[in-house]
Parts: sequence; C-alpha cells; structure tokens
Amino acid sequence: MGSPAVIAQYFRIFRWHVLRYLRRHPLLGLLNIFSVALGVAVYLATQIANHSANRAFAATIDLVAGKAELEITALAGHLPETCLPAVAATSGIAAATPIVRGFLTLPDFPGEYLEVLGIDLFTNAPFRTFDPTNFEAGEFDLQRWLGNPGSIALSEEFVRRQHLKAGDKIRARVGVADHELEVGFILRRDDAFDSHFAAMDLGWAQELFGRRGELSVIQLKLQDPRAREEAITQLRKILPPDAQVAAPRQRTEEVDKMLGGFELNLTAMSLVALLVGMFLIYNTVSASVVRRHHEIGILRSLGATRNEVRALFLAEAITLGSIGSFLGLIGGLFLARFLVGTVAETISSLYVLVNTKEIALRPGTFALAWIVGLGSVVVSAWAPAQAAANEEPVRALHGGTRLERSVHPTPAWLAGGLLSILLAGLFSFLALSTGPRWLSFGAAFLVVMGFSLLVPR
Repeated sequence: MGSPAVIAQYFRIFRWHVLRYLRRHPLLGLLNIFSVALGVAVYLATQIANHSANRAFAATIDLVAGKAELEITALAGHLPETCLPAVAATSGIAAATPIVRGFLTLPDFPGEYLEVLGIDLFTNAPFRTFDPTNFEAGEFDLQRWLGNPGSIALSEEFVRRQHLKAGDKIRARVGVADHELEVGFILRRDDAFDSHFAAMDLGWAQELFGRRGELSVIQLKLQDPRAREEAITQLRKILPPDAQVAAPRQRTEEVDKMLGGFELNLTAMSLVALLVGMFLIYNTVSASVVRRHHEIGILRSLGATRNEVRALFLAEAITLGSIGSFLGLIGGLFLARFLVGTVAETISSLYVLVNTKEIALRPGTFALAWIVGLGSVVVSAWAPAQAAANEEPVRALHGGTRLERSVHPTPAWLAGGLLSILLAGLFSFLALSTGPRWLSFGAAFLVVMGFSLLVPR
C-alpha cells in the first residue's frame, strides 16, 4: 500500500465498504460517536477539575506559608504564644513570626466567607508574599492598622465584587457571635490569589477568634537552610510535647497524599465511562463484521489481504472515534465548568478548604484525553477487526458460519479471563495489605475484564 495508486484504491474501497455502510446504518455510527464522546468528556472534565483544585490548593498554601522554611504548629491548633521568645532566640533561627489563622462568614453577603490571617506587621515582612496597602496612594496608615480593632485588609477582587470602599462596615460571624469589621486596606500580590483571603493585626485577630494568648503557627527562617535538622532538634527541646516542627512543603505533601486518593477515585470513575464506551464499540464493530461477512468474502476473493481487511474495520472505528473524541473535548470543557465547583466543595468538606475560581486548562490534558479516546477505540475494535481479517473467503461467503463459531469462548479467552480474575484477587490482597491505592482500582478493572472474557462472544 505504498504507491499512490494502491493508496487511492484503498480509499475507494474504504468509501464503498465503510462510508456506504455508515449511510445505511447511521444510528450505529452515532452510537459509537456518542459513546466515545461521553467517555472522553467525562475523563477530560475530571482531569481539569483535579488540576484546578490542585492549583487552587497550591496557591492557598503558598499565600499562607509565604517564604517560611519551617513551621511550628500544635496538634490541637492551640500553640501558646509564650514560647515565641524562646523560639526566636534558638540557635540557627534567623527570624520568627507568629500567625493566627481563622475563618468567618459574612451574613450580609450570602455564600461569602473570609480566611483571615492575623499577622505581626513588624516581624512578618521577611515571610509574606502579599502587602496590605491603603486604598489611596500614600504612606501606609500604621495607626489605623494597629489602633482600630476591626480594621481588615481585603483583596481587590472581593472589594470590587461586593462594591465596598474604605471605611465601610461589614458584619462578620465567628461561630454564633457577630462582630463588626471595618474595610481599611487592600491586599496586593503579584500573582493571582483567592479573593476570600484577608489579613489583620495579630492581636485583633486573637480577639476576633477568641484565641487570646494562642497562636496557630509560628513561621521560621533559618540562618543556614542546610542546618534544618539541627534547628528542628533544638526547637523540640523547648516546645510543648504536642508541638510539631516541619517544613511547609512537607505539610503540603501530606495533604497532597490525601487529595491524591480522592483524585484517583475520580479518575477511576471517569474511566468507567470509557470502559462502557469500549464495550459498545466492541459490540457494534462485531455486529458490523457479522453483517458484512459476504462483503469480506468478496474482498478476500478479489485479492484483499488480511491486513487490508483488518485496516478497513480499524479505519472505520478510528474515523468514528476521532469525531467522538473531538466532540468529547468540547463537551468535557463545558462539563468541567460545572464539575470544578462540585469537586472543590467536596475537597473543602472532606480535606482542606479550596476555592476554585478558574479552570486550569493545559494542552497536555486535552492531548491525553484525545489519546485515551482513540486508544480505547483501537483496543475495542481490534478483536472484531482481527476476526474479520481471519475469515476465509469461501467460509465468509456462506451465511451463518461465523455466528455458529462465535457462540462459545475460545480457550485463549477462557485462559485470559481466569488469569484476569486471579490477578484481581492478588491486587485486592496487596491493596488491603501494603500495596499502593491504585491496586484496588486495578483489581476492579481486572474483575470486569475477566468476566467479560468468560462470557460468550
């Protein structure tokens, strides 16, 4: 099939054998397209939602952790501020700053909340990646920051969205108690960040959240980052027993592991839609082979090789799969806009608060979804296409012979089914003992494939 004449002849056969069949049976073609589009759309939307939630989480961690190299926290979240002087004086510590972190709701703005970071403006400068500034240009109003109990700095986006201005009063609810805050400053940062983030003076934040004498975190910078372990050892000698010392990156990795299991679960569920589509494609291509066994016999009698017959059926499946994958990419983009919010709400309820405003679009995600869609089509269509290629010309011209030979599974399929079920049992055992979490999903997939291979074809 290398010369132009042979290629042209192949496309004439493709037009006669494939396109004519699709015109006669449009519903089968539409079913294949829909099954691929649905699988690709669900897979793509899930991946976009996962990436968007991860990006929002990383942005929040970066904003709160700032440039800290170590963090001190307490298991119960109540770290006595009396340990701050000793921590700051510890050998190897270059700078230390206290943090109080809390959340409040805004009854006058339904659905809105604020994540408030109470900071010590004098010690926090080497750590923070944001700046509280006046609404108007000019020197920062330190007296207003320290002297007004309810003065708070809000993001520009939040102020714009709620039509607020300097001096406006807002009602904040912490638990069941209402407090009055005053819009005093604007938070600015070079990179985009969550609009629900806010900052205020450390002392007033302690009063607001009822945490007088307590801290959420003590952030640290080291004199020598290479001496981290030595600094941790010295700090543990002076800290309360329930205090923990770790790098912000380490805490992020711990949360990432929790989120990883949730996202793996979503990905596995999205692959179920692809798996259903694969069964539909397999069945429709198999039915197509049965219907066209006379045409296969004619083609083989006229000199068509097994490879050419196989290529015809694979080309048919790939053509429909390409259309379905393209439609799936479009559908997945729209579906992601609805799924991102749901995923963010679930993660916030179960793991850590994230606010996903924008969807994360990466070319690699679209390319992977396209490859997964077409790959599933080729895998699904391969067995019936191979069966068509193996048809003997004389046998193919006699109706019913292929149906008679296709009722019972072949020994190879039986062996494959039994092997899949045995592997599923092994994967399940490993997943429950020491294996990684993806083994459980692999076991579920192998069970489905095993019983699929055992049923009559």
